[in-house]
Amino acid sequence: MKLDRLLSHGMTKTAACSVLGLLLSALPAAAQDSNRVLRVVPSADVAELDPTRGANLVARIYSHMVFDTLFALDKKLAPQPMMVDKKTISNDGLTYTFTLRSGLKFHDGSNVTTKDVIASLNRWMKGTSIGNVLNQRVAFMAAVDDLTFRMVLKEKFGLVEYMLAGPGAPIAAIMREADANRPDNVALTTPIGSGPFKYNVVERRVGAKVVFERNSAYPSRTEPADGLAGTRVVHFDRVEWTIMPDATTAANALEQAITDLNVGLASLGSQATALDTQQDFLAKLSDEIENGIGNLVDADLAKESAKLQSLQIKQQLGAQALSIANQAPQVILSLFKG
Repeated sequence: MKLDRLLSHGMTKTAACSVLGLLLSALPAAAQDSNRVLRVVPSADVAELDPTRGANLVARIYSHMVFDTLFALDKKLAPQPMMVDKKTISNDGLTYTFTLRSGLKFHDGSNVTTKDVIASLNRWMKGTSIGNVLNQRVAFMAAVDDLTFRMVLKEKFGLVEYMLAGPGAPIAAIMREADANRPDNVALTTPIGSGPFKYNVVERRVGAKVVFERNSAYPSRTEPADGLAGTRVVHFDRVEWTIMPDATTAANALEQAITDLNVGLASLGSQATALDTQQDFLAKLSDEIENGIGNLVDADLAKESAKLQSLQIKQQLGAQALSIANQAPQVILSLFKG
């Protein structure tokens, strides 16, 4: 499943949101069986684990899985709140006040605070060309408390929320303050986000394998899923990316996957046939039972009762005849007694 190839060659941002939504949209609870694994073959490895630096579509998918953003784009590419609970804008349109949702935590259990948010946004705005579009218009940012911060603009700018939603790559993902403030020459090797998936450092094999595990403590929003916005109920307990840079190897793996799929479908077909046979048998058995009960109900009970009474009378008459026969010799002998 080459997710990032679907995102390339002129694919719209709406379609890109739909692909990412395969992992992060709502499903019925009954469909979320335990130990469900999704195996993916992307066209390239994740070269950059810092979400504010990953500039390609593979990095974008990875970033949305492991990290979260203040806003997210819905199907119409309109920004909707994700980590943000409340937002107010001053009358002059220059001061934005954002309040985070309570209970947000990073994968290590630490709380997400405005210190983490401000440090992450500064890293993204000052280190990327897309972030610099917003940075040029921001006068300063300041924390009010652990959950509320202000962003003051130099001039009115109607795309603040849209930029914070991550319309391109890199995205304005929220990292821990220490990770966001590290020097540019220090690589991020142990990414700790607050998103719906955790990055598995132990099983990571550069150039070969990337593993993600479901963040069971992720506090999903309650709004209906809409693009990358709204509720995010994870489909799988584990996602494995197998890197196959060689086209022939990837083609062979795809062929084997198709074969496995056909075998699985054939097995399902056999089971369906067996179920149909059992259903036919049960239907016939039900019909026979129904017919038997109908025959009993439709019987001439008066006639059957008369036959039973006649039989009982015959039995009584037979018993009396036997009794008379047993007494007859005594009667005859009495005639000859002197």
